[in-house]
Amino acid sequence: MSDIALKEPLEIELALESVVRTPLYFGPDDKRLLGWLHQRRSPSRYDVGVVISPPLGTEYLSAYRAMRYTADYFALAGIPAFRFDYHGTGDSSGLNEDGNRLEEWLWSIEQANSEIKRLTGCSRTGILGLRMGATLASLASEKIAFDFLVLWAALESGRKYLREIKAIQMTGITQDSEGESGLLEAGGMVYWPETEAAIGKIDLTKIVPQALRTLIIPRDDLRSNSRVCDAWRAAGVNVEQIACSGSAEMLVDVREATVPHESIIKVTEWVEENIDVPVKEQCDVLQADIATSAFVRAGSSTDGGVKESLIKFGKDRDCFAILSEPAIPASHVGLPVVVIVNSGANHRVGPGRLYVTIARELAHLGFRSLRVDIPGLGDSVVNERSRENRDYISNSSDVIHDAIKALGEGYRDYRYVMTGLCSGAYASFHAALDLKDVNIAEAVLINPLTFYWHEGMALEGTSIENFGYWNWYRKAARDMESWKKL
Repeated sequence: MSDIALKEPLEIELALESVVRTPLYFGPDDKRLLGWLHQRRSPSRYDVGVVISPPLGTEYLSAYRAMRYTADYFALAGIPAFRFDYHGTGDSSGLNEDGNRLEEWLWSIEQANSEIKRLTGCSRTGILGLRMGATLASLASEKIAFDFLVLWAALESGRKYLREIKAIQMTGITQDSEGESGLLEAGGMVYWPETEAAIGKIDLTKIVPQALRTLIIPRDDLRSNSRVCDAWRAAGVNVEQIACSGSAEMLVDVREATVPHESIIKVTEWVEENIDVPVKEQCDVLQADIATSAFVRAGSSTDGGVKESLIKFGKDRDCFAILSEPAIPASHVGLPVVVIVNSGANHRVGPGRLYVTIARELAHLGFRSLRVDIPGLGDSVVNERSRENRDYISNSSDVIHDAIKALGEGYRDYRYVMTGLCSGAYASFHAALDLKDVNIAEAVLINPLTFYWHEGMALEGTSIENFGYWNWYRKAARDMESWKKL
């Protein structure tokens, strides 16, 4: 049993303070990806790292915090962890409609696997995936010889996944059952015909992973299915299947999603017990170059003219934001900086990647924008679990002020536009009222549920209602007539 499992929750919270999380860009210049390296401050124990392969769509948003904790627990155990966004998703460059997405997602895993080796000097790697991320990890393991493969709630067939997406699509209150454009879409993520066809051909029972050891964790809210496990054992794969609780709870609506701490620790223990890697009391980390800014391609333009920079801010540099700006610095002179605040409990990408799209389109128009994670959301980490996943906080104006000051000493020389959706509108409204030394020219408040809030207020609607609203806002944000109404 690992040292982590013997600790009480408060002790674990204190221990996690020793984890260093480093954001960076990686991959080729024309297809930059965003990643996070998790390491503990003391030397790593093992000559092996783990790649975290996230789910897709709304599950990516819901499980974002759980995947961050998963990387933390591996790092705490002495196994460096690397989580990332696939090309065309999250904060990485690219568009969702760029060609066959399945090929790009698998390419992204290959890039992440190479990057953790470059950053840490580890000669061996494993991979953990959740839901569609687990399915992708399985496919990647046909080509990459991982030391271990952990599949959490994997989808054994692509057709099953597509059926789920179609069912979700039908819950969108502004969409008909066939989809307005004839395309498969759910939660703001479009599955174009080429990608849909490629996903439909996936059948994990027909592949043979190269991993030395494989762990399968079925969903705990569905009847266990051993088809993949049986097929792989018959093919000679060293595979084990165990039960872990919490998979359903971390995949619900992001505001209600929870982190299955005990199950994540159980998985970490399994890896420690099964990796055939000698313990190294001194495993020096390479002084590799870390890229904290990159030029990305996104939006309707094709010139790749958006520069993005990763910003850590706050007293202990434990808050996070991303600055998007035109490739030519002089093009933003005289234009205000747009500050975009979290919508609900979503991290800075916004529902359906809405905030990323807005920020990059604004950059093409000459504006700079700052997408901010308030404490407890996304990668603005707090040390107390009780303060996590709260979309309304009392000191949001102070946090926004710190984010603005991170732009440099000349921050007072700029004008600002505050904006956000739902809780982001509330935070923007109060920042406009509270920040006396900041020249706030406008506040664009999208669907504010309230202008005043106190602890204990019940503001949320149902998950289905919120999901439908996000679909509507994502489409309205791309409609010029909608913006003219503002």
